[in-house]
Formats: sequence, structure tokens, C-alpha cells
Amino acid sequence: MTFLAKTVSKKPIFTGSRLLASLLLLCVQFTHFSHADTAKPSETEVIMSFNDNWQYLQENYDEAADALASNAWVGIHIPHTWNAFDTMDSAPGYRRSASWYKKSLASPKNANDLVTKIYFEGANYETVLYVNGKMVGEHTGGYIGFEFDISEYLKESGDNEILVRVSNRYNPNLIPSQKSDFFLYGGITRDVWIKHLPKDYIQYVAVTTPQVSAASATTSVKTNIHSSEGNKSYSVVASLISPSGKQVHQAKQSASLNKGMNTVELSLPELEKPILWSPETPNLYQVRVDMMVNNKVVHSQLETIGYRWFEMKPYKGFFLNGERLLIRGTHRHEEHAGVGAAVSNQQHRTDMRMIKDMGANFVRLGHYPQDPEVYKAANELGLLIWDELPWCRGGKGGSEWEQNTEYQLQSMIKQNYNHPSIIFWSLGNEIYWEEDFLGGGATELINPYLQKLQDMT
Repeated sequence: MTFLAKTVSKKPIFTGSRLLASLLLLCVQFTHFSHADTAKPSETEVIMSFNDNWQYLQENYDEAADALASNAWVGIHIPHTWNAFDTMDSAPGYRRSASWYKKSLASPKNANDLVTKIYFEGANYETVLYVNGKMVGEHTGGYIGFEFDISEYLKESGDNEILVRVSNRYNPNLIPSQKSDFFLYGGITRDVWIKHLPKDYIQYVAVTTPQVSAASATTSVKTNIHSSEGNKSYSVVASLISPSGKQVHQAKQSASLNKGMNTVELSLPELEKPILWSPETPNLYQVRVDMMVNNKVVHSQLETIGYRWFEMKPYKGFFLNGERLLIRGTHRHEEHAGVGAAVSNQQHRTDMRMIKDMGANFVRLGHYPQDPEVYKAANELGLLIWDELPWCRGGKGGSEWEQNTEYQLQSMIKQNYNHPSIIFWSLGNEIYWEEDFLGGGATELINPYLQKLQDMT
């Protein structure tokens, strides 16, 4: 699942006590990209790792031309942070500023027939993208994925210059607060991907399981499809694949698509005796959505899901799949000695495996959404997840702060919507403490806003 970041010429397409948690009973697993170097969900798209052979410039230039004129560029690999060591050295404080990244991208052979996007799994915290000297757009907010459509900025052939400015400057209107008790690492801290898509493509798939029991389960699939032209006829097919790899159900719907974004909803036939997901048996199904013309697949997207149900019973505790489950677990930050927040996928997975191996069944992701590999590991290993909005300390701000906070909440839920491991959506941590805004920590100010976020969730 991806998010379109704000472009220069267009409006944003996204609509971008100690603990406060919100329960949702609709979570099933969503898998983003494979973490292989190249992933091909279908013959009609190419998704490539864009992590290697970047150049990095530490100096904080405001203008792209000044950055490009510098002779201080050095080679690095993504993920990357400029705070890998200064957070832990003997000097007080650590660098809160901006830096630049650049890399070449070769135009695909049939560039005019494709949509090309660059997807960032995360960059902290304010990002501006330039392609071939032109500003494409900007994104505000760390710990969440975002993408830019760069098709119109690419040359017909040859190499293209990708230039990125990232800042972790002090910004009171952006959560988390600098008064939080963890480091706000700057940089492109997670994987970057290039996607070459057909002109008509699947943008997003959300899978819900409205009813689940040991006897049966229902499955609904909502698909957002982008069409380059109006009045185009497609068939949209959703297939349910069992943990053993067998197709068990399918639903099909014909759709006449308008130009731009379209939504197609399908309901799969009722599934009898679903193989349930739990920490002891983390069984995963898959939902494949195909766009088809004349029985030919134009684009596909594959999602990994799980069937389970849960509830919190007063005076009895937490119940999963009808059985009482004692929650045992720990809290995890996304950082590692020597690399800061630029943690590799292998390190993420090792952390989750160690947590599982010590006998835990639960991980609280503090205090922000984490790398896609973390959720993938949780789904596969059988770890219950507490996913947290990065509202940590600082109190409540004004309209700009609210806009940024609500965008991050919506983005967190949307990009992690399908994970069966997620049981709690958390609205924040220690949010009354250490206010950044005069009166921002007042209960009468915060509580109504928490109710708003709860209702949004």
C-alpha cells in the first residue's frame, strides 16, 4: 500500500492515564513490497530496490543548486541517518538540521507507456524531492510511507537525477515532540523503491473480515484503481488463497472506470472453517486482486491476510478466537547500536524473532509506526502488535499541528490496515507532559481532541 505525497502542481491525494489505545476489529494483514532486490507481483509492473549507490551531502543548503555545486558529497547506502553516532557520544545534543541525497535513475525503455513512482518507506521528517532539477513535491511526517509520481519529470531515455532534501529540524507542529525521551533521527531511514506501473493500475487494496468464527468467515475487498482515461471497461477479480497455496474462493465484478481514482468493492463467498491466525498458529491467507481486459491481466496486487477475532471482556481479560489469552510482551524502539534508526530488514526480523523466542506474544511499537518488515515478521511469527501514533509529549497544538497529526494517524492505519497482528491502535504516549504550546497539556483541551481521533480511528 502506498501514499501519494504532495506534488507541486496538484493538491494532496491523501485525505498525507499513561497510554491511550483504541481497539479496532477490522485488521487483517497487508504486505507492502517484497524485500528482495526486485519484486514482480505481475508481468505488468516492475518494482525495484533503490537503496544502493546514493550520494550524501551533510551541509544544510536551502537551494538545490547550491547543494549540487558542493564537492563534499560522499557515497552511502540507504537506509541512512546522520545521527548514527552523535546521539550517543560525549557531546551534549545531536544534529537537528537538513541534508541532501542524490542518485541516478535510468529511464525505462517504454517510459511514455508507464507510470513511474518513487516510494519511501520512511524519511524523517520533512522531505522535498527534485527530479532533473525540477521540484516534484514535498512530504511532512516521519515513520510513514509516501510516494511521488515522477513520470512527467523523466527523460525519454538516459539517466535522470534524483535529488532529495530531508530535515529533522525542530518543528513544534510535527509529532513527536522534541521533548520525547527518544532520539528524532534524521535521514532516509528506510528502504526506497522504484515502481514502473501500467497507465491503469491498482493503487490500494483493503481487506476486511466483518464476521469471523471457528465455523465461518466473511471477506470484503475494497480496491482503489487509477484509470488514465474515462469510460474504460475492466473486470476486477479477487481470489482467496489458503495457507497451503490453494485457491478457495473467487469473486468477479465488471467495472466501467472514470478517469482518475475509482473504487471497486467485492465480497468473497463465505469461507467455511477458516484456518485461524493466532500467536500459536499464525496461519496466513492471501488475497489476489486482478484488473483484466478480455481475460488478460493488466495489473495485479497480492495481499497477505489472516482470520481472527478478539475482545476485551470486563473482569476477564483479553480473548482471542474465543479463548482467554494472557498478553505477555515488551516495547520496541526502531534503533540499533552503530546505525541509529537506519536499521536493516535483517535486524528488524532478528529483533522480532528474539522477542518471540523469549516467550512473548505481544510487542508494543513505541512510539511510532515502524518498518514494514516489523509487521511482516509479526504476522508470520505470531506476535500481537500495539501500533502507535507518534504523539509523544508536547501537548496539543493549533490547526497546523492538528492537520499533521491527523494525517499521520490516517496514514498509519491505512498503510497497516490489513495486518492480522495489529490488535491496538494507540493514540499517543505521555501526551499531557512537557507541553510545547501554552496550555497545550490541559485535560479540557486534550480530551475532546482524543475523542476526535478515536472517532476517526
